[in-house]
Amino acid sequence: MTSVTKSKEKEIKEFFEKFFSFVLVETFSTDEIAKALADKTKMLKWIVSSLLEDGEPFLNGLYESFGKYLITGITKDDFCDLYAQTLAYGLFTARLRSKNEFNRREAFYLIPKTFGILRDIFKIISLEDIPEQMEWIIDDIANSPCPF
Repeated sequence: MTSVTKSKEKEIKEFFEKFFSFVLVETFSTDEIAKALADKTKMLKWIVSSLLEDGEPFLNGLYESFGKYLITGITKDDFCDLYAQTLAYGLFTARLRSKNEFNRREAFYLIPKTFGILRDIFKIISLEDIPEQMEWIIDDIANSPCPF
């Protein structure tokens, strides 16, 4: 095996170990919810990174736009981290504003119009098709327990 293959094998093994060791939080303290949200965000980052590496057109276009218009010279790893955190904490914030049942499709409508770039990002994940590999984790984050 090449070192690249061994590296990818290690990443996949770690991914599945995290996936199968995930336990739904039974108590809803803010610390536990923050930890669960952080773990899901790391999973989302890993998925985004894998898709970007595989040449997924939507994410590659977004990465190029970020590098051209927002953060010149942003690395792929930093982009994946920034994007995953933006989605996770944006979903959580939108959920806090929700007075009804919440899902990722509702998030766009709950983000104030004055938050232009955030609304643009959420328009995509709320109203348009996103890569299937991302859909389940984004839905899981949107459905995370809310202590409030």
